[in-house]
Amino acid sequence: MPEQVDVIVTYYLFNGKPREYANYNEVLRFCVYCLRASTWQTNNQYENLIKGSLILDLVEPKNKRLVWRSAYPLNIDVKDNSAELNEKIQQAVSVMWTMYPQSKSLPN
Repeated sequence: MPEQVDVIVTYYLFNGKPREYANYNEVLRFCVYCLRASTWQTNNQYENLIKGSLILDLVEPKNKRLVWRSAYPLNIDVKDNSAELNEKIQQAVSVMWTMYPQSKSLPN
C-alpha cells in the first residue's frame, strides 16, 4: 500500500509533447513555486526541457504531492541499443541523485 512508504519514486521521459507533460504534472500536483520554496534548485529549470529528457520525481504518498524533481537530458540516439540506452539512464539517475539536497530528509 502506498500509504506505508515514505516516498514514491516516479519518472517521465519527455517526448516533446507539452500537453502530455502537462497531464503528467497535473497528476503529480506539480507546483514549481512550492518546490522552489522547499527543495527545487533554481539552476535545474523544467521550462527548458528538451525531447528525451528524463524527469525523476519524489512523491509524498500521504498528501500525494510532489516534493522533489530533477531533470536530465538523455541524448538518446535512434541507433542506441538497449545496453547503451540503459547506460545513459543509469548515468543520468546517478547525476540526478547528486542534486538531491543533502540536508533535506525524506518526508515522514
